[in-house]
Amino acid sequence: IVWYDGEILPGEKWGDTIKAQLEAADIVLLLVSKSFFNSEYIEKEELRKALERHKKGDANVVPVIVKPCLWDAHEEIAALQVLPKDAKPITSWDDTDEAWVDVAKGLQQIIEIKKTKRTEYLSKEEVRNAVEFYNKFDKQGAFKILSRFKETPKVMNSIAYFILGELYLYGEGGAAQNYQEAFHYY
Repeated sequence: IVWYDGEILPGEKWGDTIKAQLEAADIVLLLVSKSFFNSEYIEKEELRKALERHKKGDANVVPVIVKPCLWDAHEEIAALQVLPKDAKPITSWDDTDEAWVDVAKGLQQIIEIKKTKRTEYLSKEEVRNAVEFYNKFDKQGAFKILSRFKETPKVMNSIAYFILGELYLYGEGGAAQNYQEAFHYY
């Protein structure tokens, strides 16, 4: 699922929505420019959280250099492999479409790697750990284990279905968006 802050609905708390989406993201794109660095909110909230999840291995943070700027002066961003190739800003390419294709190819590599890392089933130990987290009222911990199997729920046993369904139903873990999605897992 692709998301950006332009999808925040009128009346929604934008800060909470952004935080929930950052928490649920597998890949976070940083569209880097002078404006990116001039945003206090991006620096203090979004970037901090994204890099924190990246360090834990919960998400991939991918800087995309959109316009020329001093991105390499930012230590944490400079430590990451950036797109497009050779860190050439998109607006500096003769053909910006070609630059975006290069970015898309880089993202495609990440997505393919993530797909191969997903497992097809829950081990007994993983179900046991999820149940243990759930019973300790650590629904975030349970959700983290179980949500990896969202795409292949048929192989989960009934207790895993129940926990994941309840997490979706009550919105724990930052991923549930509606009641209907919860019933898909029951």
